[in-house]
Amino acid sequence: MAAINLDAMSVIGPSRDLVVIGLGNSELDDLARRFAETQGRVLVEESAPQNGYFFRSDHFNFAKAGVPALYAKGGVDHVEKGSEYGLAWQADYVANRYHKVGDNFDPAWDLRGVVQDLQLLFAVGHTLATSDAWPNYVEGNAFRKTEQRGRF
Repeated sequence: MAAINLDAMSVIGPSRDLVVIGLGNSELDDLARRFAETQGRVLVEESAPQNGYFFRSDHFNFAKAGVPALYAKGGVDHVEKGSEYGLAWQADYVANRYHKVGDNFDPAWDLRGVVQDLQLLFAVGHTLATSDAWPNYVEGNAFRKTEQRGRF
C-alpha cells in the first residue's frame, strides 16, 4: 500500500528536476527516480524543509499510519528557460499567490509540466498496482512498519 500526493502541480512548464517532499524517507523514491530518469530528469530535495511541508500536507495521515507516501512535483530547472526562471516564478508565487485570494487559474500557465508530472506519477502508481511488492519507509524512519511484504 502507498499514497501518491498530488497536492501541487507545476504550471511553469517542463522541468529537468522533480522535487520530492521528504526525499529519502521511503522506497517510493526509488520508483520515482526510475521513471524520472526515463524523462531525463533528476530527483531533488525540497528547497525549504524547515517549512514542514511533509508534515503539513494531505498525505501525512497516511504516513502516521505507516503508509509510505510520494509527494512529488515539477521542479524549478525549466527545460527551456533554466533555473533562474523557475526560482523567480516560485518566489513570486509564494510571495503573491500561495494561500492567498489571487491563487486562481491563469490561462497563461504552461501545463506541459503538469503532463510530465502526471505521466511519471501514473507510472509509479501503475507499477505499485500491478506488483506484489509493498514499499516501506526506509530503515530508521519513525513511520516505518515492521511488517514488509516485498521490496522493489
